Amino acid sequence: MDESINQQLLAQIHADFAPYTETGIESQHINRIRAYLRNGDLVLSLPSCSHIFSILHVAIIDNRVQCINLQDLQQMQYQDYTRYYRGICLIRMLEQAAHYFCLPDLDVYISVEDHFIIDELPLLVMAKPKHSKTILCPPYTFEGFDDFKNLSWESFQTTILQRNINWRDREEVFFFRGSNSHWSRQLVAQQNNPIFDVALLSSQHDPNSKEFVPLQLHSQYRYLLDLPGWMPYTFRYNHLLMTGSLVHKVETWEPYQLFFSNCVEPWKHYIPISVYDLPIEQKPTALLEAIYQQWQWNQNFDDLCQQIAYQGQLRMTEITMQTVYWYWQELLWSYVYAQKWANRSQKVAGVNLDFLLSLQLRKYNFLICPNLEQSLEELYGSFVELFSHIMQKPFADRFTLLVQVSNDNLQLVQECLAEAALSVLWQSPLLLQEPQITF
Repeated sequence: MDESINQQLLAQIHADFAPYTETGIESQHINRIRAYLRNGDLVLSLPSCSHIFSILHVAIIDNRVQCINLQDLQQMQYQDYTRYYRGICLIRMLEQAAHYFCLPDLDVYISVEDHFIIDELPLLVMAKPKHSKTILCPPYTFEGFDDFKNLSWESFQTTILQRNINWRDREEVFFFRGSNSHWSRQLVAQQNNPIFDVALLSSQHDPNSKEFVPLQLHSQYRYLLDLPGWMPYTFRYNHLLMTGSLVHKVETWEPYQLFFSNCVEPWKHYIPISVYDLPIEQKPTALLEAIYQQWQWNQNFDDLCQQIAYQGQLRMTEITMQTVYWYWQELLWSYVYAQKWANRSQKVAGVNLDFLLSLQLRKYNFLICPNLEQSLEELYGSFVELFSHIMQKPFADRFTLLVQVSNDNLQLVQECLAEAALSVLWQSPLLLQEPQITF
């Protein structure tokens, strides 16, 4: 049986913070990031871009998100719209996470870059190689690609599910659209073979190009190629999986991870085509051979192809925007926790940090002390009344219920609460997610 999506995402967070288990995130780590930010060392490979905009400096105070270098970011709108747009989307995501969850007070630095300059510091990044000590966060594309490329992730999911194109009605070709940014794309685009529908755009942001195809329309093609660009990964990957078409992920150099990479498996959710471990001179020939062989395999196992495509889409439907906001919460609290690793007895406002984190606090938190002198029937009725009242509130999907009870009565109260919650949930089909209950 598969692990839940939340368990797999938590495993990624734990893996990201594993390098800091012994020492924690220390002030010297943060000072080095600040030094890079001041000196511009992070953008040596992009001299045309001001270093100020390569990293967002974000402060969260009393659950309010502030971008410390917001003024510089806004000026970037006229110099480098791509980085400006990425920064704005990341800030919007954090603001939405703060709307649904209780975020910790902290300063954090988030890269908006595709490329990699440092990998030994606790900088938040949207993608990374496995060996890196940086920390993964959801990419800006979940908030929305630029207007010419795609909708927000939530709108994209809705659009795809509404289109619901039958597998047999999808055009049977290897399909790709993107910029001319990698030799693998050029190689496949040069193939004069009807099994390919591949075009490279002078600008992937140009909706007026006759070759331009929005991501939501990729679902009309049966086989999608996810070809690397400037970097070994693409931020369209989750969108391609969501289409319900069969995604062929091409790897020509060291694979990078996205925050949800733990949640998808080769040959179960997508088809891997990998040549990254071959000598460079052998890669072009090997890649073409692998793609042609995969075409033949697809012809022989069409039912299996359809099943893999379905599983890929099903997995992506589990990653909702609520999941993304939840991930931000878990990530940021883990970041705070890592900063305190050197002294786990540290207290926040007089409360032990381990205990505070175990409460799983969110945007709204309610503490109840059940009256255990009443009958079980009365206790159950009071819980039903409580849940029914809360479910009618606009914050029903973002609260934690804290229950104070002795260990002697813990099991009884847990069972009674579970029955009451289940009863109310059955009557609340619009509820976004189950309430968080902490004892």
